[in-house]
Amino acid sequence: MSEIQALPKTVEEKKNEFQSVFLAYIIFASIAAYTCQPLIKFANPSVLGTGGVLLGVCIVSLYRFIVLGSSKKSLIFCYVTAMLGTSAIFLCTNHALEASKKNDAQCLILQTKFLADNSPDEKAAAAFSALGCRPQYPEKIDYFDRFR
Repeated sequence: MSEIQALPKTVEEKKNEFQSVFLAYIIFASIAAYTCQPLIKFANPSVLGTGGVLLGVCIVSLYRFIVLGSSKKSLIFCYVTAMLGTSAIFLCTNHALEASKKNDAQCLILQTKFLADNSPDEKAAAAFSALGCRPQYPEKIDYFDRFR
């Protein structure tokens, strides 16, 4: 029996394959950016930017591998930059979560001071606003600490 050999893919087929991978990446990144939006103000911008640049370099090397047919080194470089970029973003997110938790605790202290006094304190209200505080509920903080 003769073996059926696959015809080599055309450049258009390779571009379509890359576009399907890239579309999935865009959807994932859009959902992640939307859900992590409240943490952006607590994130380290240089680490977040470095992670984004590394992921962009990963996309370029993946394009070179899939569409242009470059060597396996391009794919290995893509894996390395993807791991470094993802690690940087996860570290930045972890730091932002901790900073957000500390900010929420400070906001709760300011809120209790602000609400405990019968006379409104303009300094506490200004600090509450400057920290970007939102109303805090003590049971919310205790509830999420159970999962640690």
